[in-house]
Amino acid sequence: MNMNPVDSFDPRLLGEELRRSRRQRGLRQEDVAKLINVSRTTIVAIEQGERRVKAEELVELAYVYGKSVSEFLRPRRVMMPLNAAQFRGPTVQEEKHQEEIAVSISIFEDLCGRYLELSQLLKITESKRYPPPYQRSGRNLDAEAEGLALSERNRLGLGDGPLPPIRDILEQDVGIKVFFIPMRPGNLSGIYHFSDELGACIAINSNHGEDRRRWTMCHDYCHFLADRYEPTVLIEDGYQRKPASERFADLFPKHILLPSSSVTQRFNEIYSEQNAMTFGGLCTLAHRFGVSVEAITRRLEDLKLMKAGAWERLKDRNPSIRKTQEELGLEPLSGRDSIFPVKYHRMAYDAYRQGKISEEQLASYLHVGQAEARKQLHAMEHGSDFIVDDEEGFGSRGGLPQ
Repeated sequence: MNMNPVDSFDPRLLGEELRRSRRQRGLRQEDVAKLINVSRTTIVAIEQGERRVKAEELVELAYVYGKSVSEFLRPRRVMMPLNAAQFRGPTVQEEKHQEEIAVSISIFEDLCGRYLELSQLLKITESKRYPPPYQRSGRNLDAEAEGLALSERNRLGLGDGPLPPIRDILEQDVGIKVFFIPMRPGNLSGIYHFSDELGACIAINSNHGEDRRRWTMCHDYCHFLADRYEPTVLIEDGYQRKPASERFADLFPKHILLPSSSVTQRFNEIYSEQNAMTFGGLCTLAHRFGVSVEAITRRLEDLKLMKAGAWERLKDRNPSIRKTQEELGLEPLSGRDSIFPVKYHRMAYDAYRQGKISEEQLASYLHVGQAEARKQLHAMEHGSDFIVDDEEGFGSRGGLPQ
């Protein structure tokens, strides 16, 4: 008697994995039902764990979702779902955007789960040297955000100057796991989640420029410091009325990225050289601190180094920021664009080398094809870190959707 190979799997967990894979492919239940020639109610029942998926159905579903059957049948660490209802978000979103947000959350959830799986396979217990959660008094949020930013700079030995790559600081010095994934809608900037088992995780919209990604990372860093156990989705301009926790997180980036003493000093240096603050000077200052021209201009307004409304007046003139930067010889800001934290790559490689996962599974963990996985293995074995080819990673079978 032939036994269905999925009979040993919890149908609820397998159904949830199938639901997540469908969403990541941007498919509706009715779309999938037509593709594998079953009713929509069958897909609903399978995803809810009310009906076991048949072996032949799993083969067809795996093909539709661009995965292998083994990916669905692999042992996995059970994680609490990051359901959209757990997140503070905008009060009003179009139905299309709600589904797009759900897809981004699902991708993030999958990446967090896979990180946890690798650490469990390797029996790694991470040392979490997190600072104690910050307690806001709420009397003066701006002053409190500045105090917290200065405290973190001192704790991490960062001084008061422009910061090095924020992602490296968060991953290596703070211990936050940072993932870069393409997100929709375009104003979805980041997702933050924390659990005692996994620790702190952040997903950043890789479609955004580096200056915006740095700002978002600092925003979610603040949620880690002050609202550790409250998952959040950052949708810019999406709130009708922001809670104090979100206003606080909005204030924190300007203080940790643009400390008043350092910004004032460099403003004075540029001003004394030109006897004025020109647009080129603003571009230079913004580039020096790794922020947008808008961010540096608004910060100078805060510090009363420029008149109130300076950014709005500048915006009305519609200057070409990139052209001016090119004329000044300022290269676009760059950062590490890999989907995964550095430690994730190393764990995946070690799991393969120790025979805990196959080459096919390694490719799945890295969201690349097997040829690219072999290429990365070769690089790692010759003393190089994994270099993730984003076109390969996002476009191949099992890659993340654009």
